[in-house]
Amino acid sequence: TPHPPPERPYARIRSPNRHRTYSRFMTVHVTLLPAALPPGIEPSNRVISYEDQDDIRFRYLLHDSGALVVRRTRHEEATVTEAVFGPAAWEGVQGDGSIQPHS
Repeated sequence: TPHPPPERPYARIRSPNRHRTYSRFMTVHVTLLPAALPPGIEPSNRVISYEDQDDIRFRYLLHDSGALVVRRTRHEEATVTEAVFGPAAWEGVQGDGSIQPHS
């Protein structure tokens, strides 16, 4: 599995069905596929953002299955799962994250 080069300041990661490039930002932005949008959400609002705050940090983990997991860490607390998107639900992600290696 390819990993982001450490010398690059930022990049993007696309879903497993698309060409992959890699990146690092402080906030996680997930772009959903139009078919995965909940009822009442306009197709122009496909990006869900998880904004870092003073004591909260968001990171994503791309699982081997193609699932995208957004995790939240609060200062001095355990990391918890904030959201999970199946491989057919998301199109792209930007932010601070990693790819889970093959087991």
